[in-house]
Formats: sequence, structure tokens, C-alpha cells
Amino acid sequence: MRKRRQILYQICGIFLGISCMLSACHEKGETFTSVAAVEADAGDKKNEAESKAAEEKPDKEKADPGGEEKEGSIWVYVCGEVASPGVYELQEGDRITHAIEAAGGLTEAAGQVYLNQAAHLTDGQRIYVPSREEEQTLKEEDSPSDMADAGMEKDTGIINLNTATKAELLSLSGIGESRAEAIIAYRETNGGFRKIEDLKKVDGIKEGIFQKIREQITVE
Repeated sequence: MRKRRQILYQICGIFLGISCMLSACHEKGETFTSVAAVEADAGDKKNEAESKAAEEKPDKEKADPGGEEKEGSIWVYVCGEVASPGVYELQEGDRITHAIEAAGGLTEAAGQVYLNQAAHLTDGQRIYVPSREEEQTLKEEDSPSDMADAGMEKDTGIINLNTATKAELLSLSGIGESRAEAIIAYRETNGGFRKIEDLKKVDGIKEGIFQKIREQITVE
């Protein structure tokens, strides 16, 4: 009888131990599931935040180029013998050499003597860089002193209609080959310009072009 009781006690102990083990495993499994769920939720929120930031970043970058002009900025058109002709934004006080640098520098065919690269820039100015062949022709037409001073007054970037060379006239906005030649022909025929408004008497130069360049020209 005693032996049977001992066996029953042992069996009960075994079942009790198994029951405790199963209960502990169940609780542990729920804990792991809960932790995994929290981690997964945190990961989803992080990915969502990163995606949102990635979407907003390009919009901000696109907004900058279309923003307001910076205070003190000017726009100039650089053409002729430069690596990348085009319109560039520079700062007040910059000189022609800065505009050439912005356009990628001079080409191998560019003349480097005739154009006064130390002259100051003005807003809306057109800068034409002649080739070596064009430069040679201009040298033959002008004396050394003319090359230093003619057309563009020192440190102002202002074009003198009565002394400017063809290359210097081409630096004005809206003035191409034919109009530059017409300006030179007019001053030779009429003894020069008496006032800047006389420029409108030149064939091909209307009020619109005159208004664009009136701040860049002089007759004195």
C-alpha cells in the first residue's frame, strides 16, 4: 500500500513539473511575440519617416533655383571663344575675367590681349570674346592706346559709341554683327553720336534694344 502511494506521488510530481514547464514556455513565447511586434512596429515607423524625408528633400532642392535673386547679383551673357557660352549670375563689382571663368574659361582659339578683362561688369551686359584672328584684325585697326581705352571706359564697363570697336559693340545686349557694323557706319557718316538717343537712328536699333543698353553706353 505504501509503495502504491509513493508511485502515485511520483506520478503527480511528474505531471505537476510538466504543467509548470508548459506554462513557463507559453508565457515566454508570448513575451517574444510581444517584443517582436514592438520591434516590427518601430521599424515600420522608421522606414515611413525615412521615405517621407526622401520625398521632401528633392522638393526643397528644386525650390532653390527658382527662388528670388540674391541681393547684389547681376546677370551677364558670355559668348564667343569661351568653353560654355551662356547667361551667368555674378555679383556687383565682379569683372569680365570673373564672367569668363564662370563660362568655363577661354578656348584655345581665343584671343587674350584685346578684351579688357579687368573692366567691371554691368547687369544685362553681353561679353563677346574674339578669336585670335579677330583680335589680330582689331589690333591692326587700333593703336596700343586705343586698345587700352577705346570703347570701354576704365573701371566702368561703359561703351563709348564714338570710339568703340566692333568687338566692344558686340558685348552689348542685342547688338550683333550687322548692328555693330551699322553703328560704326553711322558715326563715320554723321561725324559721331552727339547723344545716346541718336543710337535709335541707326538701322535695326529700335526703342526696346535702346532701353536695354542705355545704361551701358555713352558718347563722351
